Amino acid sequence: MSRCRAAHDAAYLSILAITQHRQGGGEHIVHASSVGDDMRRFSWWPEPVDSDALDGKAGAGPLSAAAQRWLANVRPDVSSDGHGGALYASPLANRPDPEYPVCMELLATVRAELEMEVPRTKKDLNRPVTVLAVLNRRGRSVAMSVMNDIATDLKADVVHLDASSIAALVGKHLGQTQYWSKGAVSMLGYAAAEMNGRLASRSSQSDSDMESEFGGMVTVALPPRLRSMLRKDSSISIGGSSGGPFDDRWEDLKMNQALDDLISSADAKRGNNSKGKPPRDLIIHIHDYIEISSLHESIISKLRLMVDRMRQRGRRVVIVGSSASDVHKQPNWKDQLLEMGRDGDVHILPFHAAAAKDGNGDEISSSSELEEKCDNLDDNIFNIATMLRSLLPSASVTFESELRRIQHGLVLSTDYMVLAVALSQHVFDAQWVYRLASIMIGSRFPRFQEFGIDHLKYAFDFMSDRNQHWTRLYPGVKPPYFSPLHAQNKTLPSFMSEDSPFSGIPPNLSSGGSSSDNNSNASHGPRGRGEYDQHEKKLLSGLINAKDIHTTFNDIIVPPETKESLTALTSLSLERPDAFSYGVLKTERIPGCLLYGPPGTGKTLLAKAVAKESGANMLEVSAASINDMWLGQSEKNVRALFSLAKKLSPMVIFLDEADALLGARHNGPGRSGHRETITQFLREWDGLSDMRAFIMVATNRPFDLDEAVLRRLPRRILVDLPLKEERLKILKVMLKDELLAEDVDLEKLATDETELYSGSDLKNLCVSAAMAAVRDECKARDEYIATQKKKEEEEEKGVKDEKEEAEEVEGEGEKKKYEWPAKRTLTRQHFDRALRDITASISEDMESLKAIRKFDEQYGDAGRNRRNKGKRSMGFEVVPLKRGTQEARVRQL
Repeated sequence: MSRCRAAHDAAYLSILAITQHRQGGGEHIVHASSVGDDMRRFSWWPEPVDSDALDGKAGAGPLSAAAQRWLANVRPDVSSDGHGGALYASPLANRPDPEYPVCMELLATVRAELEMEVPRTKKDLNRPVTVLAVLNRRGRSVAMSVMNDIATDLKADVVHLDASSIAALVGKHLGQTQYWSKGAVSMLGYAAAEMNGRLASRSSQSDSDMESEFGGMVTVALPPRLRSMLRKDSSISIGGSSGGPFDDRWEDLKMNQALDDLISSADAKRGNNSKGKPPRDLIIHIHDYIEISSLHESIISKLRLMVDRMRQRGRRVVIVGSSASDVHKQPNWKDQLLEMGRDGDVHILPFHAAAAKDGNGDEISSSSELEEKCDNLDDNIFNIATMLRSLLPSASVTFESELRRIQHGLVLSTDYMVLAVALSQHVFDAQWVYRLASIMIGSRFPRFQEFGIDHLKYAFDFMSDRNQHWTRLYPGVKPPYFSPLHAQNKTLPSFMSEDSPFSGIPPNLSSGGSSSDNNSNASHGPRGRGEYDQHEKKLLSGLINAKDIHTTFNDIIVPPETKESLTALTSLSLERPDAFSYGVLKTERIPGCLLYGPPGTGKTLLAKAVAKESGANMLEVSAASINDMWLGQSEKNVRALFSLAKKLSPMVIFLDEADALLGARHNGPGRSGHRETITQFLREWDGLSDMRAFIMVATNRPFDLDEAVLRRLPRRILVDLPLKEERLKILKVMLKDELLAEDVDLEKLATDETELYSGSDLKNLCVSAAMAAVRDECKARDEYIATQKKKEEEEEKGVKDEKEEAEEVEGEGEKKKYEWPAKRTLTRQHFDRALRDITASISEDMESLKAIRKFDEQYGDAGRNRRNKGKRSMGFEVVPLKRGTQEARVRQL
């Protein structure tokens, strides 16, 4: 029988090949003895495709492209005795051209991972995971159909998991639901839908509300901050309790058991263990892989560890991830793909789903969106049913099966179709789902014990009527939530219109502020605020528009070479764009600049002047805006910093007190978070060459910076203490609008009396002198009033009663009112008092100043000439060295 079957297969292939190859002869007859080799020869036809074969003309030589593809996926089903069996065709051959090459590559990858030999080691395998990234669809249908075809081709079982199923099954195992004991795991489905753009957002909601919660029901930004809950070394309970380490371990064991049950469901369904048959190959398909990895990395880690251990025990099993979104509308999702692919732990395989076509071959846009709408409908039905079961575990929910029958066209009803269409447009958030579920339960008394499609339709119609109520009152409300709190246009409600008796209410009280304020807060730079994610929005508070900066290089007294260096780094490309269109300047650039020196010497002002002169926006960043107490959030803030710079380019990123953020990495306790943050910063910094952004780093402690940071700051500019001439210029700039008395000698003040003063000290000195002058004017006013009152008392001969005296004093005060001088006059006495109050903040004996001097000699742009020089003095100090600004400066002239 086996020989007959092989001969039958060979004859079938011969007829097939001769039919396609019109000039074929006897050489195409396949003998039973070589059926395997000939099948492979026909599957991979060596000759090129002839155009005549596509037209169906006689005499066409090779196989057509369609036939080659079909034959490439026709293979013999080898029987247990090793002989050829029945022909077996792969379902992947029916996929259109945009999908077919990627599906075949994924098929080869999965087959290779199943065939790989497992090393004999007790260590965790930590195999990379292949992720199918669907770039033009949302939902799970496309990825599930591809994985089903691959599993059919490989004759393997497949277990489909996604964020919603993990949230429902694992969350229930942990005691979490969408209502009672709501936790990060039970809300995983909503958070994943928000990340990939399927969740209908409340875009007009305030930023703080969007980042924290939806009406107190679902925390969208909370799951990323709770990534540490699922780690092995976490001290936070998964369920939100604080019962101690024992409870944490117990919750971890329950999660492991739930996940193990999920991946073992295929074997349990087939009953392989009971029958003693060898198990089939197993594919664990995890949809929303990117979202779950970002929100709860430990769930993915546990699944990978379980699968690797199964592989070490001899089970042929592999994990395949998938994620789907619109790459053009969800840039954050794209960034997540790039980040995970960059780490090398995930292999990203892009996939473009083909659009449905009619009989003429034209694309049907409505049909291409059908799968997405079906996924939305399934998720909304699932979420509503899950919420109902959380509120009433004993109730019976039947509308799931009824709506799915409507979805497949088995039940035709206009009323029900309206409901199905509404639920297929978006994935609604937990607040909307709770609102609908509570109406279903509380709209009737006594409540229903069974909830079918009629009850769901009644609650939906009831909620739609309330939505129309808000639409009449607040015309600015928008679907799908119709909440006046999230109205896009802040307009007056109808009962506050001009024709109503309440029209006298000021618009600013009802609209929440002027339109100009709203517009100013609505956008930053060239892009709208709605295009920023939650991490980028946190950094927008440090954004300074170039038009709002009033500091220029003329307002700062620094050496001319310092201004020239900064101008060349930032503004030169704007003055000579043609010089940067070829050669090394076309592709390479200096990535950053370091401003270092004693405190108060004008480093921050220089950064603002650079942004002003170059016309670029300035984003001021500090360690407090980047560091976060939650695990992994600091790295996300760093990534948001550079993505924001790309959106708002040209941009000057200014890091003040950079030693707090970019300090040297050590192995001390509690420094692991800092190491990860600075590593992420350096990685993003390396990709800065393709954007119009420049990083300026300012610090008083350059010797504390990490060596890798110094390498990325090749231009290091010292901002030193001002000398006599510079101090005089600073005083003149600060006092240019003040009236000075004749006894004030600014040159003498800048020579001897302000030694070791920094620019900030000189500014404080001038402010203190001006305040002393104001205090003297106030004293003069008080003395004048007292003198006038005394004269009036001496001229009076009679004694008046208290009431008449008070009235006369008040009347005389109006007649002889004290007149303030037009401009205050600063005298030498005012500066003497200011010199007593404001002293130099720099001392030659400061340890930090000595460390800055040593850093400048090693890394400074002018330190090379001094490295071969000796020390300033040797032996005993017979003649004491003069101590002044020249000696205290970092660089000696």
